[in-house]
Amino acid sequence: MLKRGLCFSGGGIKAFAHIGALKALEEKNLKFDMVAGTSSGSIIAILYALGYSSDEMYQI
Repeated sequence: MLKRGLCFSGGGIKAFAHIGALKALEEKNLKFDMVAGTSSGSIIAILYALGYSSDEMYQI
């Protein structure tokens, strides 16, 4: 079985770009089996792994 992974880079402002990218992926119904990130990207990865949607992340 093929596994899909997603990795987010660091950088404070990039976190908002990551949320936008996640929104686009959600609209395409793409799901990921594992996520990783560094610095602010790790926060987005954690929220995604916990099940937060891109809209919920944006509000946080």
